[in-house]
Amino acid sequence: MKPLTYSLPILLVAVIFILGVQSSNADKSTEAITPEIKTETHTSHNKSLDFLAKNCFECHDEDIQKGDLQLDNLKWKFDDKKSFAIWEKVYRNLHTGQMPPKKQPDELSKNNFLSKLKSELVHADRKFNESEGRSIVRRLTRVEYENTIKDIFETPYLDLARYLPEDGDNHGFSKDTNSLSISSVHLESYLAAASAVLDSLATPGNKPKFKSVAGEFDTKKFKPQYLPVIKKDNGEAWIFTNGFATHHTRPAALTEKIDAPGYYKIKFKAKAVQSRNPVLLKLFSDASTVLQSEWIHLNFYDVKADQWQEYEEKVWLEKGSSICFTLPECKHVRSGAIIQKQPSVSVKDIEVQGPFIKEWPLKRHSLLWGDLQVKYIRKQKDYVVSVPANPEKKAGELITNFINTVMRRPAEKQEQQLYLEVFNRLYQNGTSFQESLLGAYKGILCSPAFIFKNDFLADFDQYTLASRLSYFLWNSTPDRQLLDLAKNGKLKDPVLSAQVDRMIDDKRFDRFINDFNEQWLNLDEIDATTPDPRLYPEATPVLFEFMKLETNSFVKELIRKNLKLSNLIKSDFSMLNSKLAKHYGVKEVEGIDLRPVNLSSRPERGGLITHGSVMKVTANGTVTSPITRGVWFLENIMGTPPPPPPNTVPAFEPSADDSQTLRDGLAGHRSNEACAGCHKRIDPPGFAFESFDPIGAYRTKYRIYHKKRFKKGRLTENSDTLSDGSKFKNITEFKNLILRDQELLVRNFLNKITIYSTGKALSFSDDLEVERIIENTKANGFKVRDIIHQFILSKIFLKK
Repeated sequence: MKPLTYSLPILLVAVIFILGVQSSNADKSTEAITPEIKTETHTSHNKSLDFLAKNCFECHDEDIQKGDLQLDNLKWKFDDKKSFAIWEKVYRNLHTGQMPPKKQPDELSKNNFLSKLKSELVHADRKFNESEGRSIVRRLTRVEYENTIKDIFETPYLDLARYLPEDGDNHGFSKDTNSLSISSVHLESYLAAASAVLDSLATPGNKPKFKSVAGEFDTKKFKPQYLPVIKKDNGEAWIFTNGFATHHTRPAALTEKIDAPGYYKIKFKAKAVQSRNPVLLKLFSDASTVLQSEWIHLNFYDVKADQWQEYEEKVWLEKGSSICFTLPECKHVRSGAIIQKQPSVSVKDIEVQGPFIKEWPLKRHSLLWGDLQVKYIRKQKDYVVSVPANPEKKAGELITNFINTVMRRPAEKQEQQLYLEVFNRLYQNGTSFQESLLGAYKGILCSPAFIFKNDFLADFDQYTLASRLSYFLWNSTPDRQLLDLAKNGKLKDPVLSAQVDRMIDDKRFDRFINDFNEQWLNLDEIDATTPDPRLYPEATPVLFEFMKLETNSFVKELIRKNLKLSNLIKSDFSMLNSKLAKHYGVKEVEGIDLRPVNLSSRPERGGLITHGSVMKVTANGTVTSPITRGVWFLENIMGTPPPPPPNTVPAFEPSADDSQTLRDGLAGHRSNEACAGCHKRIDPPGFAFESFDPIGAYRTKYRIYHKKRFKKGRLTENSDTLSDGSKFKNITEFKNLILRDQELLVRNFLNKITIYSTGKALSFSDDLEVERIIENTKANGFKVRDIIHQFILSKIFLKK
């Protein structure tokens, strides 16, 4: 069998050629529909510029340029993106009252100016959208690409992200059009990813036989003093996994690895030993293959002491993976003797049954080879697909089926012919039938029609809508039901609304929750800092893992139960388990499963903005900064981000001791004229969040390091005055003040999901639709599922 490696340059050239043709056609299509943008001018525009000179030039002329913004050279011009962006910033800052910071202009002249400016901006923005659409060209993000391949081949643990370059970031989201560039590096990476997954799926082998195996732990490769598990004479096995070391260090792994993909039942008995309290046990699957990334979480168990409990899990496992146990709350110590004195979990009667397979071959194999026979070749020690009587005819059938399965719209005959030609060239040059067919499949998974979304096409048709909907709510390709509805032109209300409900209630909706929250709330940074163990000895990685789960479960609860968006600020519940409840000071919560818990006893905890995860990602592990948390709140929750700080002003660093108060430390920034305006908005929410330490626990005093441990220092500073003059004494009063303007929360949430789903932020031409959504959801108190429904039915989502 000739290696495919020799043919890859030909395939890569073909892919690049296709991309060039498609891009050229897209450019021609764009040119054909691009009208000339002409700015509408008003005879009174000189008065508008006079308004700018009177109220803005003092801080934004050639000499001063606060916020790196110069306005004295600005012309009443809106037909280029650079001028438009500056005028848009002017409008937003004036409209929200952020500028001018010292003295606001009289209402009549301000409203007249804003009215004229908005008219120009709306007109120009509509022209831009008519010519370009919301998204010009958007490729799949690497997460979307990985999820798409997972769903096509039903490989739930697939690890393809390692092959693809990091995506960019704009407006905080990798899905923004401007963050999704394409280069030859990307093409090579997509080819490497497609090759890796297809080569791993190349041959199914024979149908595996069901079996039941008694699980035994592998202890041979460790020194006796560092054994991850100690086997007792009575058949028990005591686990001592070091939770703070990496999971590679000493995994308590079963000896026998999984030899075929499928569902397996794992049964065992466990009890906590050397402890009076329950001990947390984690079950996971570990591998280092393309089809399974490392450290696949299977479940947590809160194992009680001195009492055997029976556990059973039915989980999917990939070939070559190991079943492992760990104690994620164990402390990091160097001595094996000390490790073995820590609390432990004893397990016995481990049994692994499987695989449970309903059909064979699996979808991942039948999609590639159809009904072709697979034979075992002894010389090659591998399974090889048999060559059919008419290779070209069979290849054509398989390629057509593959394209129609993986593509998000019907493929043209010329597309099918193109990939059949790839197969023919490889096969005629001496490459085996199997590898030639894989070469065509790889070309399809690297093609522009697969890598790029359909948003840039001239017609925003039903297939484009199906893709936009699925990559919004599932972060993956549309399923067969969506595509069938698109084919028959039925993705319209009320069918469209019913599909939205179906997708929200589907398990795949978890992908939206996890990915959206990571980007919107910066939850992907929860492990970016490590708390000082001297100040915060209670901090553990698993605690932060539960915090992230709390926030994701909370947002999912808001959407699925159609609760009010105001729960982001103030809520009477959160999603807690015993570990989080103990950390937050909430009593009478048992068990490891997260569920809604009433917070009437700890009202300061209610609301997403004071979740432990949020407090963790907005702190550095040692101290908290009102600036960091204030900026996060304004950007991510209110949608009113402050301008970047002047380059000439040094960054503020909070003191880790009691040498000065935060307010004293910030006094220099507040007194600086270049900083005062922004700090008037940033600092108040930042001080409100001082009620919470760097690991999300409520506090009344700061911790300081003293004599090799921590002690409580001065009182926390929780009060301040909002930019409108409203005062608050604590976090609860602050939340009440913020909830006076809930429409601002709705606008920001709409903007975030607009970027995530369409690749572009809300603009002036969207204002009417935004107002309609607000009006339609206001009577019921701005419920989150209602907002999502109204958004999907709006022109913002349904138009190109």
